This record gives sequence, C-alpha cells and structure tokens, in this order.
Amino acid sequence: MMSQNREAFRDRATAANDYRVNLKNETHIEIILRELCDFRAESRDALRQVETRLSAVENGACQ
Repeated sequence: MMSQNREAFRDRATAANDYRVNLKNETHIEIILRELCDFRAESRDALRQVETRLSAVENGACQ
C-alpha cells in the first residue's frame, strides 16, 4: 500500500510538472507565432516598397 501511495504521488507530481512545462511551452509558441506574423507583415511591406520603387525606376527609364 505504501509503495502504491508513493507511486501515485510521483505520478501526480510528474503530471503537474508536465502540465507546467506544456503551459510554458505553449506560451512561448504563441509569442513566436506573433513575432512571425509581425515579421511577415514587415517583410510584405518592405517588398511592396521595393516593388513600388522598382516600378518608378522602370517607368522613369522608359520615358
């Protein structure tokens, strides 16, 4: 009986630790996904600016 109690205690402690680790990792993943979204938006904006400038240069060169 004592052995079963110790094993149950260890199982609960392991499960609680796993939950905390998973929760922390989930939070970090959410932060990374937000940063990735921001990076994509910034990259998209930068690409649009480059395309606009390139278009202006091409139109100016053709005239």
